Amino acid sequence: MGYKRKSWMERLADKKGFPKILKLERKVPCYNALAKMGVKLGDDVVLVSPGEIMELMKNVRRGS
Repeated sequence: MGYKRKSWMERLADKKGFPKILKLERKVPCYNALAKMGVKLGDDVVLVSPGEIMELMKNVRRGS
């Protein structure tokens, strides 16, 4: 019995525990990107699931 690899879409749909609201700290993986956008240490940030982002991207017109 071998392990069946999940497809990219299966992995995308398998994200649990989102959305997350957390205080920005230096150890947050996206700290550098958020800091460049002006978010300061201790500010609240929301991490959403990749599936929600995909749904939003489908609604954006091409070339916008």
